[in-house]
Amino acid sequence: MPACILRRDMGAGGDTQSEAHIDAVIRDNRLVGNRIGVIVDAGFPYRSVAGVCDPRTYSGTINLDLFGNTLNSSQVSPALITFTRFNAALSPSLLPLWQYLHGATFEISDIDGTLASARIDHPATDPFVGPCPGDETHEPLDNTLIYNGVTLPNGRNF
Repeated sequence: MPACILRRDMGAGGDTQSEAHIDAVIRDNRLVGNRIGVIVDAGFPYRSVAGVCDPRTYSGTINLDLFGNTLNSSQVSPALITFTRFNAALSPSLLPLWQYLHGATFEISDIDGTLASARIDHPATDPFVGPCPGDETHEPLDNTLIYNGVTLPNGRNF
């Protein structure tokens, strides 16, 4: 069950959009036996497509409320929260394709603790340095992750 910021493919209509806002409620679901039960990610923040650098810098907000869910028997992890594309968080070799959000905020209310053991990918700086103009340094990301009213520090727990 994914919740992601946006998708605006290069060359498609609306491809100048680089920011979005999502309000979502995940309620009364039974998530059993999935590879990853819940994914909260940036969506499709292209770094490059077919070798062409994407000039956009992506940002946005997710306000997510979870309650009444059953989540168990996930194969890899019950949940993943990342400020990039989920597959780049799990396989850093894909970071040349996907950038991290900049100045984004994820606010998650999870009174049942469904995501308490989530894998979290929330770096302070972009770990990738590459050939695109926006990737010349490990620039600060300035993202904020708030879980049950507590602002979590930057870092990665996997």
